[in-house]
Amino acid sequence: MILITIIFLLLGFIFCMWIVSRILGRIGYATHGEKGRKIGRKAPWMFLLAFAAYSVVEYVYVYYRIQYLCKREAGVFVYVTPEHWKEENKNELKYIDNYENKKQFELIKMKNQMSLLIIDGVTYKPWEIKNSRITHYTHSNYGRNQKLINRNSDILLDNKNGKVLIKSVSFHAIRAGSLHSGFNSYRIWMNNIPSCRIWKSDNIISFSEASNNFLSIIKE
Repeated sequence: MILITIIFLLLGFIFCMWIVSRILGRIGYATHGEKGRKIGRKAPWMFLLAFAAYSVVEYVYVYYRIQYLCKREAGVFVYVTPEHWKEENKNELKYIDNYENKKQFELIKMKNQMSLLIIDGVTYKPWEIKNSRITHYTHSNYGRNQKLINRNSDILLDNKNGKVLIKSVSFHAIRAGSLHSGFNSYRIWMNNIPSCRIWKSDNIISFSEASNNFLSIIKE
């Protein structure tokens, strides 16, 4: 059924292109004679060919650029181990509020009152308050200048001394039809490009796992 639908859509597209080429051919003939007719009939097909060539080049560039960035810059980086943080703050652990009894709307209100954070030129916004000392901040360049490659970053921050405890960086191609795709929504082929949104390797775990592991250890 899907294959039949694709065939009919393709045939319909070719038919529409043929109609457009005929219309442009008539317009070209009316303005520039036989030479204008030939140019008018060829113009839509030349445009389609140029668009296809551009899309292939764009796909190849984004594909290899993301693989390069994933290998060179992506990952989960632990700057302060939970054991070290716990040792440094052993006298304050009993005073840390985990907000277990706070209602959700109270936590949302607290988060909205927090300021944006700028680290190394990257602007982070508060995403989730873990406890009275630690907050999860996040950054994404969604929708900025309609870029084809999105950089996502998350950090766990110690609110008391401003130290970054854990940082995560990942890259992915913009997804066609997504909320932030904008003028890039027609680039359906971008959906097939592998990403390192959740980065894992032999010795690196995901940010979510690292974050949960950090919090569980300091609670022990």
